[in-house]
Amino acid sequence: MGRNVAAVVTVTLLFVILHLSPSFAQQAPLKLPQKVEPAKTTAPQPATKAKSSPAQPVRIDPSAVSLVGTVDLKTENPIKLPTSVSTALLDNGYVVRAWESLDPGDRMIGTAALFTESLQPASSVVPYTDRWDNDLIAYNTALPFANGNILLAYIDRRDQRGKFVLYNSQMKIIKGPVVFSPKNAHRFSAVRLPGGMSTLIAFYEPERPASDALWDHMAGQCLFVVVNAEGTIVSQPKAFTRKGHALQLATTLLPGGLIFSAYVLGAGTSSVIDQTGNILRQEKKFYSGKLSALSAVTLADGNVMAVFLDDRGLPRASVIDYAGNVVATQNLPVNSVMNLYPVRLSNGNVLVVMAPENGLTAVILNPAGKIVKGPTTFFGEYNFGEYNHYRSRISVTAFRNEMALVLYSGNQPKASGGKSKIGFSLFK
Repeated sequence: MGRNVAAVVTVTLLFVILHLSPSFAQQAPLKLPQKVEPAKTTAPQPATKAKSSPAQPVRIDPSAVSLVGTVDLKTENPIKLPTSVSTALLDNGYVVRAWESLDPGDRMIGTAALFTESLQPASSVVPYTDRWDNDLIAYNTALPFANGNILLAYIDRRDQRGKFVLYNSQMKIIKGPVVFSPKNAHRFSAVRLPGGMSTLIAFYEPERPASDALWDHMAGQCLFVVVNAEGTIVSQPKAFTRKGHALQLATTLLPGGLIFSAYVLGAGTSSVIDQTGNILRQEKKFYSGKLSALSAVTLADGNVMAVFLDDRGLPRASVIDYAGNVVATQNLPVNSVMNLYPVRLSNGNVLVVMAPENGLTAVILNPAGKIVKGPTTFFGEYNFGEYNHYRSRISVTAFRNEMALVLYSGNQPKASGGKSKIGFSLFK
């Protein structure tokens, strides 16, 4: 199956990090390899001459995914790992991270912070929710606008409403929280629209409110709203699917500003709409069996790669054209996967990060859906599986130079020491 990263690279390059605001979180102490060639740019570089002890040269396997660098993060209250983690790359190269964690008073709170292109802290850590005694956030998403503003969208489990908070590029609050769902929002998926000054948020709403919208068992409909970079809802909720019990929902932007949506209404189904909600391509099945953990990314040729767990719980990638036809399918040879997270790299390939029973396993596919690297496993002594489907412990975003930036939150079993692994890593 996967190859452990210890057999792929000799040492992980660590970046010089400052301390975050002591109110919420701080970086782990810096650890440097014995020998590292100086980085030629502001971004982290591979440690081409680094040595471990004992020094043994290791050939880098070109068929395996590489770990380029990592930065460890720590929360001030280590009793509970951060959940509902999300990260995104801003237009200026900075990175935002958002998650829910335990504050020093043992109450849950959503916080966010900015990092530079070299993953050095660029802001204080700011709260974007109030505090609560239990888990507050579900389906957390950070979405940057072209003007530097940042939308943090989530479902508030106290009233099951979809909400967002808007910050500027200095992490000063502009607006929020603003409710974007008129009733309950059970799950949602957001995409930035062309021009970068607005975003479409698609969500599933049941016909009747439930005691806890995250555990719904009733029919509803998928709707969307459009929010601009000033935090104004410029398009009120509009339905784009037939009525039914939508168990999964994913959206991605097609060329020309059209929206490809994938969802489960009895089967894996896709359709295409425009930004006003007109259905341009009627829904069509792409998978007849039961599926879960559905995500979708647009490829350079306009096709879409849908990534999901099939009816056996095994990871699969399907390439779907505009008409809804499945033109290629690739089973990913990784067992016991709890969830999976795809992202399109700058070279057009797609990197998928999976959370099996232990470690993070990554694989890279080309636009035709064929595996070109991996599967490769990192941090095998830790577990990164979700507590449940709406509180992710992994988030992936495209980075420059054909890399992906992964934010994660994992831990060891108590019998193995119970240590945590929280941080950023760059995969290539």
